[in-house]
Order: sequence, then structure tokens, then C-alpha cells
Amino acid sequence: MKHYSGGLSAHQLYRRIKKGVMTRLAPGIHVWGKPSPVEAAHVLSAQGFLLTGRTLAQLMMEEEVTPPSR
Repeated sequence: MKHYSGGLSAHQLYRRIKKGVMTRLAPGIHVWGKPSPVEAAHVLSAQGFLLTGRTLAQLMMEEEVTPPSR
């Protein structure tokens, strides 16, 4: 899986994401293909995201990550 975060126009990114060629993990963080939850966690943590608690558990169990409820 190759991490990609720049160089394409917004329209090019949109088309690649819509076709399933790329996946958006966070604003400005895109990867080629569909990463596994563990791969996604590695990319996000390398970009400074701190994954703990419920988010990390959901990723490791390959569940959909849900936002925190307040």
C-alpha cells in the first residue's frame, strides 16, 4: 500500500476515490487501494494521529469506526 497525500487535483482525487482506486483516510491523507484496518492505523499514526481506546479496538476488530458520542 502506497501512501499518497498530494499532487493530484481535487477532481482527480474524487474520481479515483469514487472508482475505488484510492481511499481517503483523513483530509489530505489518501492511499492507493483499500487498506486493511491495521494498514490504515499505521498510515494515520505515521501522520501524527493518536489512535487509542475505542477507535483502535474498532480498527483491530475490522469494525466501522464510529465518532465519539457526547
